Amino acid sequence: MKTVPRNPLLLLLTGTLVACGGGSTPSTPGNTAPAVSIKAGGRAIAPDTYLPSRGRLDVSVSDPDIGGSITKVVYSIDNGAKTELTPAASIALALPALSGGQHEVSVEATDNAGAVTAIKAPFLIDAAAPTLTTVNLNGQAATDTATLIVGDAALLSVTAQDTRGDAQKTPAPVTIRVLESGTLVKSVSGNTLTVDLTKAPGNTARTAGTVILTVEAEDSVGFVTSRNIAVTFNAASTGDNGGVTAPTFTWLSPASDFVKGGGTVTLRATATRNGQDLSSQIAYTATCGTISGNIWTLGTDCADGSKQSVTATVTDGGRSFSSPAKVITVDASDPTVQITSPQQGQSFTQNPIKISVTGTDAVSGLDRILVEAKKDGDTNYTQVGVVTAASGDVTWAPMNGTYTLRATTTDKTGRTNTTTLGGIKVNLTSSDATPHRRPLPHPRHCAAGNGHGHRYRR
Repeated sequence: MKTVPRNPLLLLLTGTLVACGGGSTPSTPGNTAPAVSIKAGGRAIAPDTYLPSRGRLDVSVSDPDIGGSITKVVYSIDNGAKTELTPAASIALALPALSGGQHEVSVEATDNAGAVTAIKAPFLIDAAAPTLTTVNLNGQAATDTATLIVGDAALLSVTAQDTRGDAQKTPAPVTIRVLESGTLVKSVSGNTLTVDLTKAPGNTARTAGTVILTVEAEDSVGFVTSRNIAVTFNAASTGDNGGVTAPTFTWLSPASDFVKGGGTVTLRATATRNGQDLSSQIAYTATCGTISGNIWTLGTDCADGSKQSVTATVTDGGRSFSSPAKVITVDASDPTVQITSPQQGQSFTQNPIKISVTGTDAVSGLDRILVEAKKDGDTNYTQVGVVTAASGDVTWAPMNGTYTLRATTTDKTGRTNTTTLGGIKVNLTSSDATPHRRPLPHPRHCAAGNGHGHRYRR
C-alpha cells in the first residue's frame, strides 16, 4: 500500500475548525470550502456575549475560489430544525424569543462545488428589561403627577436593577437617565441616581409651569424601561408660604463637616413649628449613596474628597419643606504616619529619648497621633504620648531592653493608619529605676530636737 504524505498546514487548520465546533467538507481537489463568520453589532460573538431576546445576528458567507459561489445557507438554534437563508455576502439572522441563558447557533454554507462549512457559536440571551425599583420625589414614592412650589425642595431619587431574565437572575449593569421635556438632565452608570430639580436644565432658574420628567433605565443589550412624571411648579406665594408656616430645622448628626467614606452615617435632624415637633415626619435624601430610614450608606459614587449634601424634608399641609442642604465632604482615604526619630535599630545609653512623628491627611485633617512602645517579649504596647498636631515629639524614658515603637494616626472622621519601628536598643549607663533612700540625720545635728519634742540619743 502506498502512503500519501499529509500537508501539516491542512492538519492544523482542520484541528482548529473542529475545536471551534465547525468544519469543512471539500467536494473536489483544489476547491476551498466557504468562509463563514457570525457577528453581533460588528463583533464576533463569544460564549460570554449577551444578546437581546429577539435580537439579530449578522452572518457573512463567501467562496474564496475564483468564479465560486455560495448555493445554500442553513441555520439552526440549539440543534433545532434547520432553516434556509437566502445566500448573500451578509445575512441578517433574526433571533426568536429565546429564554434567558445559554444558547447556540449553527450555520452551514455550501458552495457551487458542493463543499460545506459548518460552524457553531454559543452565546447568552438577556431576556428581561431592567426594572425601575424606586422612583422617589422628596423622599416619597413619586406618582404620575406632582405639584411643587418654585423654590421648594425637588430631589428625585431613582434606583434600578437588571437580572438578565435567566434562571440564575444574573445581575447586569444598568444606565439610569433623567430627562426633562426631552433634555438630558443627568445620566449615571450604576444602580442609583439622585438629581436636584430645583434648577431647570442648564442650571437655569426654575420658573412656574409643567414639565415632563422621563426616567429611563437601560441595560447592556439595549432594553429600556421608562416612566414619565408630570411635575407642575407653581409660583411661590408672597410671604405666607401658601398659608402653611415653614418648620425650623436643626441638624444634629452628622455634627462634623466630614464623613467617613465607605461606611454608614446616622442622619438626625429636628423640625419644629410653633412648638410642634414634626421630626417624626422627616425624610432624608443625599446626593450620593443610598438612604434607608435615617441611615446613609456611602457607596462608590461618594468619591474621596467630594462634597455631597444631605437634606431633611417634611411634607405637611400639602407642601414640602426642606432644610438648607448640609454640605458634607467625604473622606474615603486613610491618613499617613511616619516615625522620623529614632531610626530603625538605633541604640541609646541614657534617658530621656525623644520620639518624633509626622502624619498627613488630605481631606478631613489629622485629629491625633498616638505613640506607643513595647519591649521585646511583652504582649501589649504601652502608651508613651499623644501628638495633637500634624507633627511633634514625645518624651520616652524606658528601662533597659530592645523595643518596638508604634505610631497610630487618626483623622477627624475616625480613619486610622499605623506604622511600627523595631530594634530600638536601650542600655543605660546609669539608672534611676531604684529610688534613693534619704540618709538619717547625724545625731549631732539634731541636739535641739527633731521638731516633735524628742531628742536623739547617742
